[in-house]
Amino acid sequence: GLYGLLRKQSKADPIGGLTVEMALCAPVMLGLMVWLGAGERALLLSGTPGQIGLLLLCGAMTVLPLTMFAAAAKRLRLSTIGIIQYFAPTGQFLSALAFGEAFDKARAIAFAAIWVALILFTADSLLHHRNSQRRQRRDAAARVTEMVE
Repeated sequence: GLYGLLRKQSKADPIGGLTVEMALCAPVMLGLMVWLGAGERALLLSGTPGQIGLLLLCGAMTVLPLTMFAAAAKRLRLSTIGIIQYFAPTGQFLSALAFGEAFDKARAIAFAAIWVALILFTADSLLHHRNSQRRQRRDAAARVTEMVE
């Protein structure tokens, strides 16, 4: 997606990039906290110590995967990042089935479309890889032939 593309092309290291992202989001989030706090709906301001602790832990648990994603985005092809991002919805789908969530026709069609796209992507990647290897072998053989002549 767009986020993966931006992270891949960014020159910032994972921690620096995440810091910039959070700095951009902070004013909006602080405003939301003030607005919710005014109506006594902000858990951070009105929750029990246990709830506040869990809420703060959620923030830390969010930073770790984002930092890891940013580091991986620098090392992987953009197409690989895209394919990996299909696994999260599939995991959510399987979890929903395990917990008895509704699975109607529209969701079945969407799920099938995602997996057809994954199959097409995988087949195209395999073909591209095979053709690339053939081209490399052919070029290497041509260089050897040129050296012999």
